[in-house]
Amino acid sequence: WGESYFLDPEDLRKKPERAMWYRSSDTARKKAAFIWQRREPKQLPPEALAQSTRQRGMPSSRSAASISVTAVGDGVERQIRNRGAPNSRTLPEVILDLEQAFVIYKPPHWRCELPSKDATVPDEQSGRGSRDPLILLRWMREELTSINPELFEEDFNPALSGTGFGPLSHRIDQETSGPMIVAKTKEAQRFLKAQFHKTEVSKRYVCLVHGRVAKPGGTIDANIRTFRTDSLTLSEISTSGDWAQTDYQVIATFGPINSRGTRGGFSLVACDIKSGRTHQIRIHMLHLGHALVAEDKYVSQEQLLEDRTWCPRLFLHSYRLRFRGIDNGHIQVTCPLPDDLKAALQRLGAAEPTGHSADMLFGETSWMSEVFRPPILAWRPNTRLERCVAALLSGSSDPVAL
Repeated sequence: WGESYFLDPEDLRKKPERAMWYRSSDTARKKAAFIWQRREPKQLPPEALAQSTRQRGMPSSRSAASISVTAVGDGVERQIRNRGAPNSRTLPEVILDLEQAFVIYKPPHWRCELPSKDATVPDEQSGRGSRDPLILLRWMREELTSINPELFEEDFNPALSGTGFGPLSHRIDQETSGPMIVAKTKEAQRFLKAQFHKTEVSKRYVCLVHGRVAKPGGTIDANIRTFRTDSLTLSEISTSGDWAQTDYQVIATFGPINSRGTRGGFSLVACDIKSGRTHQIRIHMLHLGHALVAEDKYVSQEQLLEDRTWCPRLFLHSYRLRFRGIDNGHIQVTCPLPDDLKAALQRLGAAEPTGHSADMLFGETSWMSEVFRPPILAWRPNTRLERCVAALLSGSSDPVAL
């Protein structure tokens, strides 16, 4: 957002799947029908901020530095900046609003369990604890009011780790992003949970791993056993564990990020998990000899610190979810790669032309046109404003006043 950009309506009409933003300095695109220039930001007066926090039911004594409100994304994207946190964090979004269920986007760092009564994070100013803001169930209770309140009770949907996960039909790791199914009613919750128990839900992920994967694709069939304590959850390959199967396909192969980086390079891999064991992809790829980038549980501290210098979190994203709705019709949601992982991937440079590569993931989804660089009118995390502008321009041959 530091420069001027424009969209060419000609592109939107003739080839919408390839339309893109151009820099205003691009001499090959002088016919600009719309130019969006970033204006000088104006700070809100303290009394305006105090009024907005009271309207949201938040303590008006909170410092203005703890929340940044930016007019980008679905409505207003509230970026919560915790002290010491590596990056700003955005709110979840509703992708699909179905009759008895939601499909929402879970950003990274949001927890999927119901908050325990003593779930607090330290406040540096007061020295006391304040509630952890990155609880997905708390956001759902406040924003998705059509959900049956009884679904948020711990006894209705308990979890092995203790606190339960309410109307969520499944969970993904805290640093993992992607779509999730949320039930609105008890009937829908039972129907959706039964699909997961019968492994009828198709869940596909994309991950970046260390080293060059030897085969272009394959199947990892190795049982997984999970250990849980009050503060830690770990999994391992074990013959006494539960059945777990992961199909994988190499999307691209990259060289080292720098001269002192990983000697074996990196592989971008798509994974189709047939089961849903804890840390399944992380454990299966490690079993294959390729740990995930920015892995914080199963690699050395030295490797983790090196990875986090260029990749802000675990490189694992759920890009596709397919399940049956209440009417038994199949519902499929594709979730493009978030900007933080896209930026990390671009730091690796161009893929190696001689390495394994594929665009069609498991013969169904295009990596380039659906996951990495989807059409400008397609749903992407935090792009509602951009999509609205593109839709306005695509419906008119003349300049549009906004």
